[in-house]
This record gives sequence, structure tokens and C-alpha cells, in this order.
Amino acid sequence: MKFTALLWLALIVLSGVGKNPIPKRLIGTYTGTQDSYEVMVNKSPVTIPSVNLTLKLSYNELLLSSPNKVTKGRYQVTAPTKKYYSLKVYFEDGTIENWQLFRRGKKILRDGLNPRPSMVFVKR
Repeated sequence: MKFTALLWLALIVLSGVGKNPIPKRLIGTYTGTQDSYEVMVNKSPVTIPSVNLTLKLSYNELLLSSPNKVTKGRYQVTAPTKKYYSLKVYFEDGTIENWQLFRRGKKILRDGLNPRPSMVFVKR
């Protein structure tokens, strides 16, 4: 009887292991500023102004907010290293980006997509 109870307890505990891809301490709200950049429209340069962005990171999901728009996304940890978690981010508009969530310093590096430059989010 005790063995069966211990076995069930062990199965319950082990079933929760590995479900959360990143530690709880890294979950939360991050902020950053996307620098301005230039794009070509009809052979004329157009400057995209800098914008403050807020990122709400939860388990496997995120919300990226600017003053004008909120974009939902999901992510997958693709290659955890000693320094950071590599994230493949899938936005609802079909865009796929590669990010790094650093284990220390509580920051996220968003890789640039030409012509948009890279940016850094810092946890509040």
C-alpha cells in the first residue's frame, strides 16, 4: 500500500518536470526601445521612428506591445546554453524571429530583421 502511494506521488511530481521551458524568475515584463531605421518605399527613403516596446513573457507565450499595436506570439526554446536560452518566436502574423533570453542580467536580445536593427529588452 505504501509502495503504491509513493509510486503515484513520484509519477505526479515527475509529470510536472520539464513542462516549463524557462525558470519562473525570467517570466515577467520586459521593456526596450527599438531604434529608428530607414526603409526604401518606391525608391525613396522613409524613416521609421524609434518606439518603446513592452514585452510580457509567460510560459510558451508572449505579448509584444507598442503604443499603437499589440502582437501575440508563442516561442519555443531551441538551444539552451550556459549563457542564454535560444528562442524561436512565432508571431500571429506569420513572422518568425530568433531571440536570446539571457540567464543572468534578465535581458532579451531581439535579433534584427533587415532593415530593422537588433534591440534589447530589460526586465522591469
